[in-house]
Amino acid sequence: MTAEPVSRKRRAGWRAYARWSVLAAMALLAAFGGLLAPKDPNEQDLSNAFCSPSQACPLGTDQLGRDYLSRLLDGAHTTLGTCLLIMLIGVVVGGLLGFAAGFLGGWFDVLLMRCADMIMVFPGILLALIAVAIAGPGLKTAIIAVAISEVPPTARLARAAMLTCREQLYVDSARVAGARGGVLLVRHLVPNAIGPLLSQASLIAADAILIVAGLGYLGLGAQPPTAEWGAMLSDSQNYIDTAWYLMAAPALAILLAALMFNVIGERIRLRTAD
Repeated sequence: MTAEPVSRKRRAGWRAYARWSVLAAMALLAAFGGLLAPKDPNEQDLSNAFCSPSQACPLGTDQLGRDYLSRLLDGAHTTLGTCLLIMLIGVVVGGLLGFAAGFLGGWFDVLLMRCADMIMVFPGILLALIAVAIAGPGLKTAIIAVAISEVPPTARLARAAMLTCREQLYVDSARVAGARGGVLLVRHLVPNAIGPLLSQASLIAADAILIVAGLGYLGLGAQPPTAEWGAMLSDSQNYIDTAWYLMAAPALAILLAALMFNVIGERIRLRTAD
């Protein structure tokens, strides 16, 4: 083996290690972001408003004198935790419905796909805005609305994967061996059809973080004083001339999180397609 293939393989390994390290860091922030905050993210000190970044406050303070690094970490817990919860609901509910539709077929398949088509007419952000208009602003409303918008495409993907697996030779072999019903579904079909859902999960998270942050930016998501990246971005835009770093931190966090989820989802898709 020549030196160049070894070097290329090593670089690919380091890139994979970097991707999964960032994903692990985001999961850690989603679970413990608030605990990692060095100060109380909601503690106000108007005498220290708009302090520049320093050793005591690495990201400075906002218009109310709150430590911005603490709010960014606490906002990670809110924003990333919310998008991961949406991802879990979308994948589990959509996957179960899609697998059931592909396995059972018949009227259930037709009814479920027609309902999915009706929901998919509305973009996720529009469905979230409609839900907020009906139920009022809040993080709980945003979670339910965005999760509902992610279920139909996931169900269609799971159904397509199930239909593909049903035609494989190993399924015929399992039937000949006596596997029927739930045993055939759980032991043979679902494990082989679940691959596309892993890629879909990462893409759901990327989509959810943009929608949740967008609702927060519009003031329709997490409500004050809860720290949330989209709301922080909205609050800081009025001070971009005097304290640009207040806007840069949450904007960069949203960008990197969405980008990383998309990259990981694409890598999983390519790996499962091979």
